[in-house]
Amino acid sequence: MHPRVGVFLIAFCSLGAVAPSLSAQDLPQLVEALKSSDAAAREKAAMALGDLGPKAAAAVAELTARLKDESPAVRAHAAFALGQIGAGANSAVPALGAAVKDSEPAVRRAAIGALRSIHPAPEVIFPLMADVLNTSDPATVGSILQAIAESGAQEGYPMLVKALQNEATRFWAAVIMADYGVRSKEALPALIEALSDNRPHVRQQVLLALAAVGPDAAPAAPAITQQLAGTESSVKYAAAFALGQIGPAAAAAEQQLSAQLAGKDEFLRMISAWALARIHPENVRMKAQAVNLLMQGLKNPEPRHRMAAAQGLLALKPGSEVVVPAMIEALQSNQPELAGLAVAALAETGAPAVPRLAEALKDPACCLPAAAALGRIGPAAKPAVAALLPLLKDENPAVRREVLLALGAIGPPAESVLDSAVSLLDDPDPKVRTAAAYVLGKLGPAAKSAAPALRKGLASGDPGLNRIAAWALVKIEPENQENVRAAIPVLTEALAHEQAMVRREAADALRALGAQSRPALEALQRLANDPDPAVKAAAEEAIKAIGQGN
Repeated sequence: MHPRVGVFLIAFCSLGAVAPSLSAQDLPQLVEALKSSDAAAREKAAMALGDLGPKAAAAVAELTARLKDESPAVRAHAAFALGQIGAGANSAVPALGAAVKDSEPAVRRAAIGALRSIHPAPEVIFPLMADVLNTSDPATVGSILQAIAESGAQEGYPMLVKALQNEATRFWAAVIMADYGVRSKEALPALIEALSDNRPHVRQQVLLALAAVGPDAAPAAPAITQQLAGTESSVKYAAAFALGQIGPAAAAAEQQLSAQLAGKDEFLRMISAWALARIHPENVRMKAQAVNLLMQGLKNPEPRHRMAAAQGLLALKPGSEVVVPAMIEALQSNQPELAGLAVAALAETGAPAVPRLAEALKDPACCLPAAAALGRIGPAAKPAVAALLPLLKDENPAVRREVLLALGAIGPPAESVLDSAVSLLDDPDPKVRTAAAYVLGKLGPAAKSAAPALRKGLASGDPGLNRIAAWALVKIEPENQENVRAAIPVLTEALAHEQAMVRREAADALRALGAQSRPALEALQRLANDPDPAVKAAAEEAIKAIGQGN
């Protein structure tokens, strides 16, 4: 399934009613509500305080206390509210630092986001980072770093450079920098200096951070090349990879990389050949040598070896005649990461991959990822529609759902999928039902005959189907007032969702309603400043449509 579609469905299944507008006059009651014995009331109060933003500064002390609430939802909303208050919540920084180690991912992300919004001074945040990363168990550290990656770390680079210069936090600073390589070039001198660290695992991570910088890391090429002379395999792997990422500017490393081709380490030979092909992109012999070793690597019994081989092959762009057969074979892998990479690669290949993917639909071992790849290819995959349709009756609900979503993305003629999608509104699996409603909504007015079935779904006891059906009915019959009244609260709530795609879809549906979407105008106006260009454009179009409908 395309990840954006999956997020959209999940979000719509979890949306609730829209909160009424609030003002600073409500602050005392909201602060009092944070002390309620009812977790739902505390959560609602924290959410409302977040909506007030800086006006809720008087609630900082109680919100800080809620960071230790027994309810994960309350803790997460309290952290989010503190972030919305901004600099006025500076006193909460130590408690937010502790919340970064919370057992719940949503709380960790909210705490990190709040720290970014509050923007405490480096002398405050740096010791906090060191304490958090160096006193946590490895699993927790991984979760913290994932939360940092998801929330964004651009504003933290000055702090990260200082962390890189500190032996206690150098490794973790390099880990974060590797995720944001486009900004790591600002830390280049510190990264080069860090290559003198006597710990191999630290040097390896620093090399990966330099690799993430790409061609802009060219000044580091001599220091990186020196790492090939060591004895630690992991460091040599990372060094060869970094040189390949730098590309032609690392040409001086050719002799040292070529020397690795004579060794017995299959992985080092493969990655060194790949690096040489990247450094000399016009050299046909080097590219052929690298492709050959990478194709061999795809058959290696070691999962990480296969994954690296697939990534390296795609980076060299050898052509669809090489990529498609290799990635079709990778679809059959029981290694989820490799199969996911294959889906992405085949989707990027586009139309040339469609015939082989249509054939792969016949194989039970890979029909699900094949359908996912076809969905991501979109309209260019129409030749595969005939092969997809029979799978709507597959015994595996995950396959039925994936095929529905693929058909929705491809956009086949309504008559080919309409009846099947309507019948699947009664599927025993709730995820299949919501996917069927989603497909009908994507068909738009052409699915008008499905409106009665969707209205039935709207009245069902299935909350997920209720909300997707409301959205679908608006897409199919925007003139139907009953549909509109049911859908607008759901769509308005979706405008505030953390996922950009959900916000965009909701804004687009409201645009289709024109002046009828006036209750959502204030939320759309806030969305007109969204950092995502597609969301911003969708909000502006919706606002324009509301104005033109007057």
